[in-house]
Amino acid sequence: MKVASLLSNNDILIGEFKRGKRQAGKHIYDIYQKAIYFFISELVKDEVTAANITGKIFSELWNLHERFYSMEHMKSFLYLYASNACFDHLQQEDENGEDIASMVIQAELLRELSSALETIPTKDRRTLRMRLEGMQDTEIAQQLGLPWQTVRTSREHALTIVRGKLKRNMLQRNLPFSQYTALKRLLDT
Repeated sequence: MKVASLLSNNDILIGEFKRGKRQAGKHIYDIYQKAIYFFISELVKDEVTAANITGKIFSELWNLHERFYSMEHMKSFLYLYASNACFDHLQQEDENGEDIASMVIQAELLRELSSALETIPTKDRRTLRMRLEGMQDTEIAQQLGLPWQTVRTSREHALTIVRGKLKRNMLQRNLPFSQYTALKRLLDT
């Protein structure tokens, strides 16, 4: 059996990237650039600044290519670097650091929520998203052509999964409990 067949595509890609293969760097850029740019633009609210910061981040990623041991490690680096770069930029623009810090925390919470939502089954995800958009269970049921009890059960199942994932993520990353409680309040609607 070939060694390559035992490795996942991500393992192969990160291995090529570590060895400095430009094609692997381009592929990683293609995978993450839009998400990183969107994340940054939501924080800085300026397309030119977001593009500049995104470029700096990927340049730094390439400069450090030998240090990454997994795609998860690289993704964490990208988002952490993006958060810090945005925080630094906004702090230079605005003297009120508390507002900037809360914006960065809010963006991180939304990213965590989005990531958690992707782990739940499609039907449950759809009902939860509709609920988070402000629809009532009866409205969701009517729109989807389902009994309201089914919608409620689906939403509760989704919330259970999301809460558990968020709690584990927050504890693993040593994030403040206040962030978890803010998300919990959002999900308790």
